[in-house]
Amino acid sequence: MTEQEKQKKYIDSAYYYATTYNVAVDVEMALQNYSQYYEVTNDKDKALSYYKEFSRVRDSVLNIETTSKIAELEIEFQTEKK
Repeated sequence: MTEQEKQKKYIDSAYYYATTYNVAVDVEMALQNYSQYYEVTNDKDKALSYYKEFSRVRDSVLNIETTSKIAELEIEFQTEKK
């Protein structure tokens, strides 16, 4: 097995477990790794496709984190007002 085949196998495994257990941050990382892998292997179309999906997931994760932080700050503010 070549080094590239090993890398692809590890990325496949990471993506499988991240999607199976619905861990958004790990899905994000696996998609980024796919994008970089395909860029190195000169498959620019797949690299771009995975990069777009990575960006979409990253934006979703950031939106969730931002919404959660806003809710925390709102609770903190309401608590301090009392």
